[in-house]
Amino acid sequence: MIKIVSLRNSNHSNLLVAMRMSIENVTLIEPDELLTVGNRDTLIFPGVGHLSSLLTDIGGNQIALKLRERIIHKQIPVLGVCLGMHFMCRSSEEDTNAKTLELIPHRISKLYEDTRPSVGWMRCIQKHNVDQDLNHPKYLYCTHSYGSIMQETKHDDKVLS
Repeated sequence: MIKIVSLRNSNHSNLLVAMRMSIENVTLIEPDELLTVGNRDTLIFPGVGHLSSLLTDIGGNQIALKLRERIIHKQIPVLGVCLGMHFMCRSSEEDTNAKTLELIPHRISKLYEDTRPSVGWMRCIQKHNVDQDLNHPKYLYCTHSYGSIMQETKHDDKVLS
């Protein structure tokens, strides 16, 4: 079962509608159900919001630590969308004091100095060929201000995870 976490200020409803167009076993779960997720489930942390509000919604740092242990012990697949990705990484520049799951050993950093988000078609380079049907280079439409910068290339392209 795919379980989308219903966070107060997130896009969980949009994710649910979009996923149900092609997948039957998708449901919303409340934050207080997080510690009941098992190894037959896939957990999705949606986007929109701030790390501090996500932590408040799930019950604080101690729940985040218990959830991390459960995900690792039960080998639960996890997907993070936008803010959910912040929560999965080692830390986030958006809130350096917020506890994250530390499942991915990258730091989320601000991509641009100014306050406007990056909007538009971006050339994306991927390390692993996840989608065999698309040709390189891939272009994705993005709206974002933060990302995990893995490396700089000789052409000043930023490789984001």
